[in-house]
Amino acid sequence: MKELWTFRDLIWELSKRDFILRYRGSYAGFLWSLLYPVSILTLYSSAFGLMFSHQSALSLTSAVPYALAIFPGLTLFQALVETLNKAPTLIASNHVYVKKMVFPLELMPFVTVCVALLHSVISLVIWVVAYGLFHGRVPGGVVYLPMILVLFAPVLLAICLLVSALGVYLRDISHFTSPLGQALLLLSPVFYSIDGFSSTLRAVFLLNPLTMLVEQTKTILEQGRVTAWVGLAVYLSLALAAAWISVRVFRRLRPDFADLL
Repeated sequence: MKELWTFRDLIWELSKRDFILRYRGSYAGFLWSLLYPVSILTLYSSAFGLMFSHQSALSLTSAVPYALAIFPGLTLFQALVETLNKAPTLIASNHVYVKKMVFPLELMPFVTVCVALLHSVISLVIWVVAYGLFHGRVPGGVVYLPMILVLFAPVLLAICLLVSALGVYLRDISHFTSPLGQALLLLSPVFYSIDGFSSTLRAVFLLNPLTMLVEQTKTILEQGRVTAWVGLAVYLSLALAAAWISVRVFRRLRPDFADLL
């Protein structure tokens, strides 16, 4: 944390550069960061509207609330996928920094996580606007959403640090991250609830870093309050421990990066 505070200006500049470069050269530019969540909401509303139309004449009335209900969970998933997809080649794509021993290379995974969370914030702002337009109100639990992102940050950082370091040694790891992300989506309660499963299966689901936060996000938006403070405290403790271990692994492997690249 001391190093992050020391290099806060560098983190800001690198994050800003990463965000700008992502949209440079495209006609819409920064607007894509707004158009993407809008398109996802529209897509899911349309898709579920077609499915619900076979069960009810009020397809739009049924589909839009469902799409709005699952969107926060999908936003968390998108942050995880963005981190997973970029992590394997993160060090190789920034090889110019590898041989500069004075450069804190550990900041690159942190920048990746910051940009992923920034996209999540943009998506959630779009979601709040869409929710307000459809329901005529904003759910009271929306004030807890920043806390959910803060809890998710060390998980993303642990994943990015570990995968980016291993990606220098194992180039094939990039072929596993995409199906891994899809598996984590299917094994998380984004589209369903885990309440109906047995205790054994629920324990398996809870191994997924998305499960706890997605379930609590649903509860927050439905009830307007946090119902699992102890569970979230345990989640944060484990996330911070995983991030610390990943930092240690990253620093242990870093001396070989220059030779391997």
